[in-house]
Amino acid sequence: MATKVKPSIDYTSKDYEAFRHDMINLIPYLMPEYTDFSESDAGVMLVELNAYVADILSYYQDRQANEVYLGTATQRKSVLDIVKQLGYRLSNAVPSSSKLVVELTEPLDRQFVIPKGFSVSTEGSEYEEPINFETTEDLVIPRGAKGIEQDEYGNYLYSVDIVQGITISSEVVGSSNGQPQQRFQLKYQDVIDDSVDLYVDEGAGLELWTDITNSDIGSTTDGKHYLRETDEDGFTYIVFGDGLNGKIPAIGTDNIYASYRIGGGVDTNVGANSIIVANSNLAEIERVFNPIPATGGRDRESIESAKVNAPKLFKTQSRAVTTEDYANIARSVPGVSKAIAVPDDKLYNTVHVTIAPNGGGLPTGKLIQDVNELLDERKVITTNVIMEMPKYIYARISMNIQIEEEWSRQEVKTYVIEALKALFDFESREFGQGVPISKIYHDIMHVQGVYSVLITRTTINPLIEWSQVSGNPKFESVDSLPSLQYSGEWKVVMTSPTEFNVYRIEQDGEGNDIITEDMGSGRMDELFTANDNSIEFLIERGSLDCTVDDYWKFKTSPYLSDISVGDYEILLLDEADLEINIEGGRP
Repeated sequence: MATKVKPSIDYTSKDYEAFRHDMINLIPYLMPEYTDFSESDAGVMLVELNAYVADILSYYQDRQANEVYLGTATQRKSVLDIVKQLGYRLSNAVPSSSKLVVELTEPLDRQFVIPKGFSVSTEGSEYEEPINFETTEDLVIPRGAKGIEQDEYGNYLYSVDIVQGITISSEVVGSSNGQPQQRFQLKYQDVIDDSVDLYVDEGAGLELWTDITNSDIGSTTDGKHYLRETDEDGFTYIVFGDGLNGKIPAIGTDNIYASYRIGGGVDTNVGANSIIVANSNLAEIERVFNPIPATGGRDRESIESAKVNAPKLFKTQSRAVTTEDYANIARSVPGVSKAIAVPDDKLYNTVHVTIAPNGGGLPTGKLIQDVNELLDERKVITTNVIMEMPKYIYARISMNIQIEEEWSRQEVKTYVIEALKALFDFESREFGQGVPISKIYHDIMHVQGVYSVLITRTTINPLIEWSQVSGNPKFESVDSLPSLQYSGEWKVVMTSPTEFNVYRIEQDGEGNDIITEDMGSGRMDELFTANDNSIEFLIERGSLDCTVDDYWKFKTSPYLSDISVGDYEILLLDEADLEINIEGGRP
């Protein structure tokens, strides 16, 4: 009689069907007398139950393996643990900032001071919590002033910086037990980076310890320092040393205190004149308001962002040598959303660094200073860093869309606009990143209800890059015409107080303008059209005349082509420059 061979284990079996198949095949070897393999058999039912459990365990086994690698991890805790080994920390939410103006009920015969930390907020509603802001310094309104005085340019003479958030003062963090590497959790979530002041009482009263979380130093001279860590739920922990790397706080009861600020997020970017509530009732105050929008607010860093940025910073370490290093280090500064570094064309030891703040717009002086200081610490000593301002270029897009009969034209138009806004969203754009026309076709054709699309214009809203004008005429925009095929710079030069010439120009190696083509002449208050019908514009004469050789410069791109931008430019979309004509479907 032939000897039965035991079926070998198939280690590639990972799902229900494979487990069931392997177990069924094993039955004749273990129980030759078992012959009923129908699905209704109780024994087969038990086999299938075991295969089901094995399938679930296999799934969790695979998921656990995926969480070990940065590229496949999906849980925030897993990403936090992995990037920590690379020396990278995910940034917490960033608060927005603005200006505050305080109007008094009447001018006072004394100086009036609004103290640092004065709390104001948006109005809020039944469905929306108010958003709190605090002044960053004292606001002094001098004697005899009402607080809303302006200069000749419309700037308020008495205003103060405000930043979103709420200050938590003198919170009891815990008691030191003398053990190494003690960890204490702060009470509130969403602690703003670098806002923590930690005090320890070791018998001689409260003493401020040093936060070295974002510092290059490994230890302070006296060891009185700590690190901050943020978990996946947004809670912040204070981590002390082990006696060798950092001092262990002396044993005590409730001898560790903290003050910090909480807040941040994109929802704190509120409009002008929306911060109108004074949270302290002062009889002298008539009203408060923010004359400019609050900007710079950003949500905590996503795990997708960390997957991209952590390897870059690990590659850079703590030195700036290549231009990529300069960009990576600048990008690591809280408040910086994007950064690019470009070497100077002429000076070998000069690097031009451009940053864009969270939420877009221009970086504040404080943010530029923070980036400069960090780069100074890490650059080669002979390197000069020049900070450049970002330029925002806006796309002009027109298209005709045919939709399917059962779809509403208004509904499809809304979806198309959302698709285009997602394509040109600030968070998804990078410096120097253009958009090919094929990508626009691709995204629109994936919108529900769209049957066909014909793009008739993809160009940029011409940007006036530079001007040297002694008068005050109005020259704000240029209209591109369908025959425009030129990508580059134009120059408008005044030949008299009211007349001008228009040229296409290039720059030589020394940065001088070289005229490549004369595009015609024109007069103020008359519509100018280029010789080749590629552009047109109107310059309105002001109250002060221009002088000969005054000029403007602007750039254009072809009327219908892939959209490209320069190194320091970010391509965005303004809905005002979007034309969508929809046919078919229903209203």
